[in-house]
Amino acid sequence: MEDLKKEPKNIIGINTSNISKVKSFYIVKEIFSYLDEKTKLDIIKYSKKLQDKFEIDIEDYIEKSGRYKTGERNGQGKEYLLNTNLLIFEGEYLNNKRHGLGEEYDYNGNLIYKGGYLNGKRHGNGEEYDPYDGALIIKGEYKNGKLWNGKGFNHVKAKIENGNGKIESYITFDDYLDKNIKFEGQYINGEISGKGKEYYGDKLIFEGEYLKGKKWNGKGYNNLELDLKNGNGKFKFYYENGKINYEGKYINGIIQGYCKRYDEYGNLVFEGNIYDGKANGKGREYLNGDNVKYEGEYLNGEWHGKGREYNNKGKIIFIGEYLNGYRHKGKEYNRFCKVKFNGEYDEEGERLYGEEYSRYGQLIYEGGFKNNKRHGQGKEYDINNDWALRFEGKYCNGEKSCGKVYDDYGRLLYEGDLYHNKRHGWGKAYDDYYYSKVVGEFAYGNFLKGYAIDPFGHTHCLDS
Repeated sequence: MEDLKKEPKNIIGINTSNISKVKSFYIVKEIFSYLDEKTKLDIIKYSKKLQDKFEIDIEDYIEKSGRYKTGERNGQGKEYLLNTNLLIFEGEYLNNKRHGLGEEYDYNGNLIYKGGYLNGKRHGNGEEYDPYDGALIIKGEYKNGKLWNGKGFNHVKAKIENGNGKIESYITFDDYLDKNIKFEGQYINGEISGKGKEYYGDKLIFEGEYLKGKKWNGKGYNNLELDLKNGNGKFKFYYENGKINYEGKYINGIIQGYCKRYDEYGNLVFEGNIYDGKANGKGREYLNGDNVKYEGEYLNGEWHGKGREYNNKGKIIFIGEYLNGYRHKGKEYNRFCKVKFNGEYDEEGERLYGEEYSRYGQLIYEGGFKNNKRHGQGKEYDINNDWALRFEGKYCNGEKSCGKVYDDYGRLLYEGDLYHNKRHGWGKAYDDYYYSKVVGEFAYGNFLKGYAIDPFGHTHCLDS
């Protein structure tokens, strides 16, 4: 696991004019996460390579991103997580910044804020919501992105005046990924700063000082082992049964670097690089602490980049690339360790286009997929006859719907509509040597009516 202990490289600082030359899709995507929307648009707008890389229709991208004047968003618009259909903001813009009324969503699509914005920051009257249960938790006045005057609701107790006050709440996104963590402490100049405490249930687990929302100096108690100085220190967090839950280190007030997580029975479930409490960089997930479930790259806690999946017996089932937690491109393997699919996947990780193989690794189909079934244009091959082409055309929900059917020697037998893999609808049927053909309507594999063309080109009317 030495390779997992390496700190992720800082990729910020790459000249954006050269982004289109970067070969790694995932590095490009990481760079884009630090750019404002106008810069993203300007780069994508003039780079066909990037439009293809992100599979973006530029007109659709501009429309989704709001109304533009001289390359900037103005008026009503929407923001989506890049390369997905996940809405993260909807509201008003001015000069490419959030300005006016709007609604903000987390990366799971849950509403977290509704209210005013000024120059891209929360400003004016607004409300915060718990993304887990949708409950209103804060209502008040914001100033330059900070809660300035307001009070708490439901499980949040707070009274803030002129940027200062006290707050007591269950932590929505806490360091230890446990909703039982409760915080109480000072709120100074619009941020959690000063003295504060954290509880796990009724037990004190941390007491110390916070700086701009981060733990900075203090000690852990009961379920938490921690000696924090100037934002740095190692920690261990324990379950109620005494088994270790999480171990790692704080750097500049946030959990980052090489960490490990365990289940309540003491089995290792994850090891790898963490940044701001989420897996970023290389890591591994385990099943019952023994077999590796996944090993590869992460971004914001999700499988993202190059990686491998294994079944509960430790056998490889996928090698390839992931995007936002789902398979994006790669190879699937069967229980005989043979490739059973090689291709691309949609945004939900289901097959989109590629090659399908038999249990022994022989090509049997190439083409489109939908809901993991053959769908769209495709070709089917006969593995028992030197991979002769047996069908080419359209599929619908796993069945042939329209196309050409061939015999064992590659000769065309039928061309037309099909239903449940049988001739059905309008089509042309040929004899074994193309000497004649029947043209007309078929139903469930049987000829209904039409005409025949004999070897001499003469037409004859036919009935079933």
